[in-house]
Amino acid sequence: MISVYKWQKIKAWSVQGKGIKEIAKELKMSKNTVRKYLRSHVPPNFHPRKYHRLLNEYRTLIDSFLEKHFIGTRIFIELKKCGYSGSLSTVHRYLATLQKEKKRKERITTRVETLPGKQMQYDWTEWMLPVKDTSLKIYLHQVMCSYSRKKYYTFSTNITAITCLRALYHGFFFFQGIPEEVVVDNGKQMITTHGKDGVIRFTDDFLFFCGSFGIEPYACFPSRPQTKGKVERAFSPIKNHLLQGLSVQTLSELEPLLEEFTESENRRLHSVLKETPNERFEREKTTLRPLPEVEETRLFPRVVRKVSFDGYLSYRGKDYPVPMASCGEQVFVDDRFGRLIAVYNQKGEEIGTYELRCKDSPNRPIHPEHDARNLRYQTKREMVRSRMLRAFSNTFAEAGDHFLEGLRQKVGANLTWHCREILNLTSIYEIDVIKNALFLCTKIHAFHKNYVLGLIAKESQKTVILPGKSPFSIFTSPVDIHRDLREYSEVVSHE
Repeated sequence: MISVYKWQKIKAWSVQGKGIKEIAKELKMSKNTVRKYLRSHVPPNFHPRKYHRLLNEYRTLIDSFLEKHFIGTRIFIELKKCGYSGSLSTVHRYLATLQKEKKRKERITTRVETLPGKQMQYDWTEWMLPVKDTSLKIYLHQVMCSYSRKKYYTFSTNITAITCLRALYHGFFFFQGIPEEVVVDNGKQMITTHGKDGVIRFTDDFLFFCGSFGIEPYACFPSRPQTKGKVERAFSPIKNHLLQGLSVQTLSELEPLLEEFTESENRRLHSVLKETPNERFEREKTTLRPLPEVEETRLFPRVVRKVSFDGYLSYRGKDYPVPMASCGEQVFVDDRFGRLIAVYNQKGEEIGTYELRCKDSPNRPIHPEHDARNLRYQTKREMVRSRMLRAFSNTFAEAGDHFLEGLRQKVGANLTWHCREILNLTSIYEIDVIKNALFLCTKIHAFHKNYVLGLIAKESQKTVILPGKSPFSIFTSPVDIHRDLREYSEVVSHE
């Protein structure tokens, strides 16, 4: 059999006037062959050679061995016992052919369209996002209405069970309705067991979530993403058209970009349905069940933390400044997608929302209330200091002013303490006596409360003043009172 190329040459050269002998010589074939294909109106048709597989006779026996999970060498030994005369490599090639055929059949799928309001699909994927000077792993969550293909995207920095359920919860609020069923993957956050026999065990948290909204949960077959192919395929556009090449300074920059992309995707014409998701959702939204009133704290438990007395809350190894009114109290922390925390007081009132800080961020941010409080404390201290100095000047007049000026230069930070100790002497000694002592101390440059007390003891007569008569009635030095012991003697008479 000749090739189609030579068949075409025979036909073309014959039309051009070449003889059979010349054509045969040029193409190096017999003249009878040239005559044969000149008479033929169709090109030569090649048929693949059919091979007889020796192992086809043992197909039933091989299938039984495969059900018992026998390996290739074990199957070869068993076949030899049954009369097989081929080689081990032939058995291995035959088993590879069977495995390839099995995988091909497993990939056969059908397209399933659901009714409006019937089903939502949920899934998540990972992405390494450049954030400032580092790369941070984020988890992209997607909830999709199966009928309209309308999508909702959000992201998190963790993939806990609470985070997955919160993504579904926010998706319900985005669509303002609930479907009859939700299809999820086999992640451990929602499913603990899904055997090949179809037996599924959902987690208690996921069942409680579905029961709270009256939804039937469904899990796709293990290692078969085609079950939820609608939501699987929708990750490709957001990776290629948004995340690829994107870098941000903070995670908060990603949220508006994600919202903008979501809107653009829901306005884009679907290549198969020939409608936009928004147009189809107009027909679907009336079939969704309304959102029930579910207490959010029951779905997403909050953790308890105690606020330190300097106004900081510690969470996941980092400190966050909270209102100083909560110092020393227990508060409730609501972790939202591992990127935000909301803090609530004992009354359930939200007292702050904070973006979770990265590992390399400083441990202690500046508290916004500390400066104001420190200023008030400083002002209070200055007021006490000024009041003390003013009382000292008013009490001792000009002598006190001169002494105060020298005292300020001599003792510095202990100025108010010296003033208070000298003012307390007014509860024991006359003010004039203290004034004279202050005048003498100023004259000899002896600026210390002990010098004042020493001069008073030597040069002045001590006078006791009853407590309560002076505003500074604090006894700082003992009163020296002497009494003759003869006053305590008794007269003894002897009879």
